[in-house]
Amino acid sequence: SFIDFVIPTNNKGRKAVALIYYLMAREYLKNRGVIGEDVPFTYEEFLERAMNVQVRIIPQQFQKGRRRKRKKK
Repeated sequence: SFIDFVIPTNNKGRKAVALIYYLMAREYLKNRGVIGEDVPFTYEEFLERAMNVQVRIIPQQFQKGRRRKRKKK
């Protein structure tokens, strides 16, 4: 009930996700009047920053609450 619109897209790879974020950020900034028609950053610059992001996964976060219950004998 709170969904305004849906954007069907490929979200399997980093480049596909980076492209969607780039397009949404660019249009959002244009609509807010922060940037004009000529965008001060290119998709390649945006992609380069997105590809250099390091993601650190802490295994304990994913295991919390997912412990298997032992069967009673």
